[in-house]
Amino acid sequence: MVTGSLTGGKYGAVLPTAISNCLWWLDAADSNSVILNGADVAQWNDKSGNQYNVAQTVAAKQPLYDTGALNSLNAITFTVAGEEGLFTTSAPFVGNFPHSIFIIANPVAVVDFDVLGTGAIASGNILVMFYHSRVRGHDFRNGVTIVADSAAAVTGDTTYLIGQILNTASTEFSVNLNGTLTTLGVAGVAGAPSTTLTIPGRDVTTYSDVTIGEIIIYDKEVNESERNIIQTYLKDKWAYV
Repeated sequence: MVTGSLTGGKYGAVLPTAISNCLWWLDAADSNSVILNGADVAQWNDKSGNQYNVAQTVAAKQPLYDTGALNSLNAITFTVAGEEGLFTTSAPFVGNFPHSIFIIANPVAVVDFDVLGTGAIASGNILVMFYHSRVRGHDFRNGVTIVADSAAAVTGDTTYLIGQILNTASTEFSVNLNGTLTTLGVAGVAGAPSTTLTIPGRDVTTYSDVTIGEIIIYDKEVNESERNIIQTYLKDKWAYV
């Protein structure tokens, strides 16, 4: 359901929070949502209204607030060498239950690395990553792991919309690359959802070379109309390929 929150014509017709069940909205282009330690990000504040902020208390592991990095908008750049990441351990994530994730990401190179995880490779968790020149989504369930790869390949130093969707009935799992879904059937039993969100690793000890502009998460399956609204907003803003 879409309920107002007009953007005044900038970046599409509505804001992400105009669509119901917006769980997380992290927007690096909004400098007011980022708490800096010098040039680095100490905390990235959630704009959904839920206050599920992500942070890094170790100064040496804080990522760079990269001015004008993506489509002349500010973004956050993470490196493996710096072991940089942001996370929270006190948020009710959706895990194996219906969800929709949208991420603006620009990888330094297409190697196998994580972009967003929920703290573990175990039942109840999810993971979005670049894998073998594809975007890969994971849904870790009791007894089985659902893995979906994008049909199209990706390259380094290019801005993409990536993410995944688990449908309302938990029977279909899709990975999203620039608005194109690749869908698989779902098996296994849902596990208890994680309370951790890690960016850009599967847990707080894995790292990636990637620049991230925005992350939007809903604790539901967005319908096609809603998905198109979100994708138009992100396309107008970040000019992903």
